Amino acid sequence: MKPIKLDNLTVEQLVERFTVITLDQDKALRSGRHAQFNRLFEDMEAVKQELKARDGDQRRALLPLYEGCEGDVGSCSGDRIKNAKDNC
Repeated sequence: MKPIKLDNLTVEQLVERFTVITLDQDKALRSGRHAQFNRLFEDMEAVKQELKARDGDQRRALLPLYEGCEGDVGSCSGDRIKNAKDNC
C-alpha cells in the first residue's frame, strides 16, 4: 500500500484519518493484533505531528472527537465516525 502524503490533506481530512486510525486501533487491540496496533499508533502520531506543524497548531481540530464520548471511542456515536470511515 502506498503511504499517504499527509501534507497534501486538509485539516478536516487529517481529523477523519485520525478517527479511522483510532477505531482501527481499538479493533486491533480487542482482537489481540498488537503488531497492527503498533503500526496504527505510528500512523496516529504522524497525523498528530502533521496537525501540530500546521499554521497555529491545528491539533485542536481533534477536540470535537471527544464530545459525546464517555471514556471509550466505541461509545461515540454519530455520523462523524461513519463519514470518516467512508472518506478515508
